[in-house]
Amino acid sequence: MGEMGEMGKMGKMGKMGKMGEMREMREMGEMLHEYMMSLTPEQQEQIGEIGDAIASSLDSLEVAYERMQTSLDVSDVIEQELLEQSESGFIQYQRYYDLFHFAPDACLLTDTKGLILEANQAAAMLLNVPHHYLMGKPLVVYVPAVERHLVELHGGTIHATSPGVGQGTTFKVKLPLIDKPINT
Repeated sequence: MGEMGEMGKMGKMGKMGKMGEMREMREMGEMLHEYMMSLTPEQQEQIGEIGDAIASSLDSLEVAYERMQTSLDVSDVIEQELLEQSESGFIQYQRYYDLFHFAPDACLLTDTKGLILEANQAAAMLLNVPHHYLMGKPLVVYVPAVERHLVELHGGTIHATSPGVGQGTTFKVKLPLIDKPINT
């Protein structure tokens, strides 16, 4: 009962505090009214105009605050959408990264000149070189020596082309027509 008694006293003090504040505000209002009555009509009119200007400014501030709050709400929605898109993009990137790098088949990504940009572990194992060694090397380097020798022997060329990223690479081997056999 001791605790309840304390809470009851606090509640009464809170009510008394509010009543005291209200009484104090009433007294201030009465003092302001008395002051206003002691002013000349011109002064009262000036104070009225000032009060109207203050009220108008407060209305403008309220409108500006509401607009700002609306802008903040819109910004929050946009930020959330961007975060969701970023997360979705990362998940998709990770999925394709994993598909590429952990595929059981050899996969190479080259630029339009045939330079290796990316390679998976299966490609490194197939070509029997360390994975990091493949990056930046011309893919033609990994064409078996016998085929390269035949192309060079016959004065041919091997040319790698690609229409763009993710669209594969085509190797063209050109060998000239010859009239007589070449002795090796």
